[in-house]
Amino acid sequence: MAGPRSRLVPMGALSVVLFFFSLSLFTWKNSFPYYYHIDEPLEVLLVLENETNFHHPLLMGNVTDLATRILHVARTPQPLVETGRWCLAVFGAIAVVAFAWLAFHYGGLGAALAAGVLVAVHPLLIEVTHYYKEDPALLMGLALSFLAMAHFWQRPSWQTTLLLGGANALAFSGKYIGIVAAVLALIVIFRVPPGKARLNRLGALALFALAFFVVAGGVNYQLVRGLGTMAGGVGREVVLLDAGGGRGLLTGKYLVVVQEQCNALILFFTGWLFLQMWRTRRDRTLPEFLLAGFPFAFGLMLSLTPKTAERYFLPAGVTICYLAGLGIADFSTRVAAFWKWEGWKKRLLNVACVAVTCAVSTPEILGTLRGFSSDSRRELALWLEEHAAPDAVIVQDRRVQLVGSSGKENSDRAFTPAQTVLSKKDAADFGSIQELRERGVRYVAIDAGEKSKGGDKQQAAFYRDLKTTGE
Repeated sequence: MAGPRSRLVPMGALSVVLFFFSLSLFTWKNSFPYYYHIDEPLEVLLVLENETNFHHPLLMGNVTDLATRILHVARTPQPLVETGRWCLAVFGAIAVVAFAWLAFHYGGLGAALAAGVLVAVHPLLIEVTHYYKEDPALLMGLALSFLAMAHFWQRPSWQTTLLLGGANALAFSGKYIGIVAAVLALIVIFRVPPGKARLNRLGALALFALAFFVVAGGVNYQLVRGLGTMAGGVGREVVLLDAGGGRGLLTGKYLVVVQEQCNALILFFTGWLFLQMWRTRRDRTLPEFLLAGFPFAFGLMLSLTPKTAERYFLPAGVTICYLAGLGIADFSTRVAAFWKWEGWKKRLLNVACVAVTCAVSTPEILGTLRGFSSDSRRELALWLEEHAAPDAVIVQDRRVQLVGSSGKENSDRAFTPAQTVLSKKDAADFGSIQELRERGVRYVAIDAGEKSKGGDKQQAAFYRDLKTTGE
């Protein structure tokens, strides 16, 4: 149920607190060099040269370009990428607030607090909002779409239909996969009870489409003069998704991600919510069931693609945190009723559940923030400058980025080693450690965090050998 009007004022205050709390987390130490993430140099170059390859829609790039012009930011890579990271952090903070309002709609103020905090401190969200990458833009669009969907179901009218179409356009403009929100929206439009609607379904569909195309066209205005380029970019993404598709359902990769990004208490409270939803299923709405099933449908969809990076799981992981927030509110209400607690005791129980749930994830949260507090690449560069001979040969994982893939994309790189650096996607692709020694290679630079997550047998043997025989 929607919260009482008397709680709109505290909900507004909570929204402001959540926004600035999230923004402070998402911008913590986010001024590291622009070439540290392998994708950021190209993304920055596209903005600098006012170009697009349409590998992704343009919400991220166009908002960043507009912000740099309004704020008179220097048109060089480092200032531009820092501005872009701030834009993505704002997107992430908006997503946090939207999920909080969605929880308020269904569970009241306690649910809004729980969901908002759990989403804000989600380690993966903290990580991705530090980079100039499109994932927070997608999440913001999805969160606004879910919120608009809930309000449309409650009050289907031309106003809520336009909001639903516009929000779905933002999800699509964040990333092509955001079109999944439109699938949910269409289900809701065609299943809304006829007696509630103030316009017929075809009229709602027409208004939805109008809002969608107007907003999507405005955000991605370059497509007017680049339909061919867009078709090529979309085609590239489809090919990448199709390659290796059908490898098997729910691959171990994403099951591991669930375990890493959703602690045991988050999963417990999510399970609690599902149990209560089943028990009260006749009183629940279609959007509630769609949102409950979304993380699992999204994870299933990912498992059918070759995409394995953790950041792709972000919408599912964050939605699970939102569901856990609803579960905490319901759990607190039922326990308080059992013990006949009212007022501050009930609220304190809700806050305690949130605090304990967050405490379980504290090591992961601190580890993520700590990773942005030190400059490990600069430390590596200084070590090489002191210890490695100028004629040495270094083999690196592509993610290490001692040297970039393009001089144009990395024109103001702060450090370029004197040594010869050979790059491949994975250092193990060069052959065994013994083969590298025979070729005169004495240094291997790797992304230790990625390698700790394993790989195929050849990669596992390479890194095991590197660890046991290397210095």
